[in-house]
Amino acid sequence: MTRVMLESGIGPLGELVFASSMVGVDPRDRPRVRCPECDDLLTFKAGERGIVTPHVAHRSGSACAATNPETAAHFNAKMLLTRVLNTSGTLRLRTKCYRAGHHVEADWHVPAWQRAEAEFRVDTRRPDVAVFGEGDAVVGAVEVLHTHRVDRRKASDYAAGGLPWVEFRAEHVLAWDGKGALPVEAADRETLRELVRSCAGCHEADRPRPPPLSPEEIAEQARKFRAALETLKVRHRVTPEAEAANRREMERRAKYDALDRRAKAGATPSLNVVVAARVDGDRAALGVVCCRAGAVPVVEVVALPPPAKDDAAVMMAADMAMRLVEEKARRSVTLCAFSTTMRDLNFGGGDDPLRCRVAEAIARTKSVALPTYAVRLAFDWHAVVSDACDAALRGADAAATRHRRETSAAVARKGAA
Repeated sequence: MTRVMLESGIGPLGELVFASSMVGVDPRDRPRVRCPECDDLLTFKAGERGIVTPHVAHRSGSACAATNPETAAHFNAKMLLTRVLNTSGTLRLRTKCYRAGHHVEADWHVPAWQRAEAEFRVDTRRPDVAVFGEGDAVVGAVEVLHTHRVDRRKASDYAAGGLPWVEFRAEHVLAWDGKGALPVEAADRETLRELVRSCAGCHEADRPRPPPLSPEEIAEQARKFRAALETLKVRHRVTPEAEAANRREMERRAKYDALDRRAKAGATPSLNVVVAARVDGDRAALGVVCCRAGAVPVVEVVALPPPAKDDAAVMMAADMAMRLVEEKARRSVTLCAFSTTMRDLNFGGGDDPLRCRVAEAIARTKSVALPTYAVRLAFDWHAVVSDACDAALRGADAAATRHRRETSAAVARKGAA
């Protein structure tokens, strides 16, 4: 922390002389100044020997209170205020409005003053800075807070004399540029009231409000509100059927969540079986593969009953897979397919006979049905079995073409004979 030092002294004519004004002035041409506290002669330190901050200094070993940094800060703040008030006819204040906490700035309402003087006695009090108006009458007091606030007794004395006053913190004054608004620490009631009167936020809040509603208008607004509420109730009314459907959906989601947690924890059968189907018109290639190294997909090309749908083909592949599981594997498996309805097979097949047959097989073998995305590496095996289905469809097309050619040739030979 920078050490605070006195920045000014009292000149031969009682004027205030700042060390900053002596920078560049020959030491022999500088006036003799004294300490306002102890009246000892002071020495200007204004730029000599690399000194950055101009100040005045006591002789070595001085016991003056002004050599204390706190006293020096208090004195410097008083002198700065005195200089600004002597050169400016206004003092901008900044504070929070005590009514609503708005930030507010306003000029001090004290009448235009002629001069300011530090430590001038006013009756029984000696304000840090006294402000003088016409006829050399004291019209305001400024206090600097460093260690001691303006107490209730001092504020009462100022009020009894009708003297407006403001109090600032010394550190705020020392950081002030002398032009902007200065934060107010405390002030008399009239000063605070003037600040409130200039508060734009309170003016907005105090704008005239519309007249109160009549009883008839209040009743009409209540009627409109009740009508709107009834409309919302009708629009969002939950029927018993909808409530039952919501309950079933919540139960289904809970079962799904439990099944997903089981799959994530690795509590499903370790043998994974992936099925896929490819549809081409009224035909479908059904593929099944056991997810083990070196496994070869089993593919069948079958006719699809109209109307042909991909989901029906997937269920046919799942049916074929469960038949193979019961005939050959004879153990529980995790059946995977690229279908969002696979998990429903764990809880029954509904009204579809094919789905019911698959669901019963899953229940008999204590297997689990899951979508492909829920099982690790199932995507890779799905690609393998899908490619096999595509190849089977291409092979079936080639065989059909050969059969047609052979049939045509046989008919031609028979006709020639």
